[in-house]
Amino acid sequence: MRIETAAIPGSPPKVKGDLLEDLAAKLLRKQDYEVTQQIRLTATELDLLCDHRVTRKRIYVECKAYRENVNAGVLKNLLGTVIHKGYQEGWLI
Repeated sequence: MRIETAAIPGSPPKVKGDLLEDLAAKLLRKQDYEVTQQIRLTATELDLLCDHRVTRKRIYVECKAYRENVNAGVLKNLLGTVIHKGYQEGWLI
């Protein structure tokens, strides 16, 4: 699936990233997740941390508003965070 965010021309990348995070959070809440946005932990910042209200499954969601391919470093960081923190899943949106 391809999702594009629209912002005022010349806006910093963080603006597009925040728009994407807000959209992802709304979609996850509709899927019965409790969503916490922009969590700051030692040496890292998580975009979305989600707990399913029924299954209690905890997932970490990284949001990247890239128009081109995502680099390998993003995937390595996602996997490293999932393994290090023991989350059941890691999603890249």
